[in-house]
Amino acid sequence: MDLHRVLLSTLAVVLVPSLTGCPTTWNCNPPEEAFDVDDPLTVEQLEALATDWGVEDWMELDCESVCSARYSDERGWTVGTTDSCELVQPTVDGDGAMVEEGHIRCSGTGYEYLCEGRRPLGYVEAELDGGADELGRALVAMAVLEAASVLAFEELAGQLEGVDAPAQLVARCRAAAEDERRHARLLTLLVEARGLAVPAPHTQAEIRQRSLVEIAEHNAVEGCVSETFAALTARVFAERSTSPTLRRVFTTIAADETRHGQLAWDLRAFFDTKLGADERARVDAAQARALDQLPSFARQYAGLPAAFGGTSAETFEALGRTLGGRLRTQRAA
Repeated sequence: MDLHRVLLSTLAVVLVPSLTGCPTTWNCNPPEEAFDVDDPLTVEQLEALATDWGVEDWMELDCESVCSARYSDERGWTVGTTDSCELVQPTVDGDGAMVEEGHIRCSGTGYEYLCEGRRPLGYVEAELDGGADELGRALVAMAVLEAASVLAFEELAGQLEGVDAPAQLVARCRAAAEDERRHARLLTLLVEARGLAVPAPHTQAEIRQRSLVEIAEHNAVEGCVSETFAALTARVFAERSTSPTLRRVFTTIAADETRHGQLAWDLRAFFDTKLGADERARVDAAQARALDQLPSFARQYAGLPAAFGGTSAETFEALGRTLGGRLRTQRAA
């Protein structure tokens, strides 16, 4: 499979048409819930939100952005879909002083977190705290998951050595771990510049020895699906971010994640030569479930701060659906 070509064709089908009409992690099976927000709003709250989202005037904030921020502040989760939204702006006098509070009422479906890249077996989701800094919270979560990916690739390299995999596959895993270490450093610098800290990733203290089919199944989901989608979203951020710094960082990350996704599919081919028919069917089923969930999972990325480009939930869903279809086609070829 030529993953680079698959990603480019996915972006061409989904993003190029969407650009024609306009001027410009986290668990991979996240818990979800129905939510309702019914909160008063002050000018001070909206000014802070406008600063976080890179909007010059708080009166330009749209209803869904305010809904997402209030839900995230209260619950710590991310809005996936918004079913209803009503925003009443605070009333101000001629000097800009608030005369009457505003209000936000909205409902929809929320998810616990986003997924970025490959996690190690036994990974324990971190408790994250970025305070009121929406962009900071997103960067902290991404930095933690990049650091977790270091552990994942080091773990995978050891597992491959244990099953006498080709030396070049082991070497590519170790090189990927170094890539992820560099990504974690880049994102940590951005986090620290905002006065925040990145907690270390954790795994279970004791993880039993995994069978070959379990390792293959983990790679099929975390690598072939999660890592591949991470490469795609990194390309979106590299193109659409409003921050030159974020564009530079994600340009680097996108190139590396594409190689990591290609590695996952090359590993899939290797594992297939070592597994029996029933074991391959088990891996196929796990990967198919992950691909089925990709469109709805992808919508979560629309909850990221505007600095990441403001791509809509519908566009992310289309990216997930198109990528999933193309991966299935390539797999069957």
